[in-house]
Amino acid sequence: MKNSLQDNTTKMRQVQGLLCLFGCGIIGAVILTFLLLYLYNPSGSYSAQYLLPDPKNLSRTHFSYIDPNTGSVLTVQFEDIRFSHYLPEEKRWEERSIDLHTYAQFYARIQGDQNVSPVSEEVRQAFEQRHLSALAVIVKLKDGGIRTYSLVQFSESLPYYRIGQAKEGWVYFTHPDQYQTLNDLFIRP
Repeated sequence: MKNSLQDNTTKMRQVQGLLCLFGCGIIGAVILTFLLLYLYNPSGSYSAQYLLPDPKNLSRTHFSYIDPNTGSVLTVQFEDIRFSHYLPEEKRWEERSIDLHTYAQFYARIQGDQNVSPVSEEVRQAFEQRHLSALAVIVKLKDGGIRTYSLVQFSESLPYYRIGQAKEGWVYFTHPDQYQTLNDLFIRP
């Protein structure tokens, strides 16, 4: 009888130890999950540097990315950077190629900008204008086709810009000296 009681007590302690071990594992997993969520901030906050290609890597011969429309991996080669803006006095569009050095200066000025959220209706409407200046990073596909890899549009009336594609959605940013940056780097270099 005494052995049977000791066996039951030993088994109970083993079960308690096992339950304690499982409980600690679950608590540890929950703590780790919250820690990772806190550190990697899934709140929809973006920095401009993560949405635009880094100028140091842009001139690499080839790189791959996942096409958000098809989900397939595309191997592309950097082709060009183009800036386009409307000249109201001449009533025409002007488009010019931008060198990597100038793009690097632009990237350095805006890389720390954080996205605006929520985006007001006034800001959304500012991008409904017909004459938005734009900066496009163009890539050449393996089959020879050309595609816009990254697009930045600048509001004419407010100090806001947005990065993305019309099909994929836009991320909005504000930059206090946006007009000066555009003039210095792209319009009157």
